Amino acid sequence: MFKKYNKFLLYTEACIIRRLDPNSTLTVDLGSWIRGAAYATDIIEVINHFSIGFIDWNMALNTEGGPVFPTSGTVDAPVIVNASADEFYKNPMFYVLGHFSKFIDEGSYRVDSTSEPLSSVSHLATTNPDGSISTFLYNPTESDITVILHDVINKKIVNISVKAESLNTVVWW
Repeated sequence: MFKKYNKFLLYTEACIIRRLDPNSTLTVDLGSWIRGAAYATDIIEVINHFSIGFIDWNMALNTEGGPVFPTSGTVDAPVIVNASADEFYKNPMFYVLGHFSKFIDEGSYRVDSTSEPLSSVSHLATTNPDGSISTFLYNPTESDITVILHDVINKKIVNISVKAESLNTVVWW
């Protein structure tokens, strides 16, 4: 759509529903890194496919995963509010959103990134208004993986060890 019609795409109503996390029987699963990892994967994929943003459907919900609209079910959220205890809890999804928000400034653009040979590490690269380049590397596997970053414009090569089950960002000018 982007290339053919020159229109922007905005990914909206992102959320985690229980059926996407088969190992959990909970709608709200406090501290679930599996759900945080799903957000990291989604953000990398949608930005790499020409979306200009990622908007969460419900940034904060109660401990039951509601209220939501339509009222057909409940979902998990980055922030869970326990009103009866006057508390709130930040799920890993909150920190994943914060991680990307910290390194992708307003006015940033996605730039092409490739991996050769094909790697298990998901990646996203952006160029930022201050002239920096941010490269996000998400390793969903249970093993550390060494990644070689080639910046063809600035003629830089960097070896990065991406720890197992981790989200990393490399920023350079």
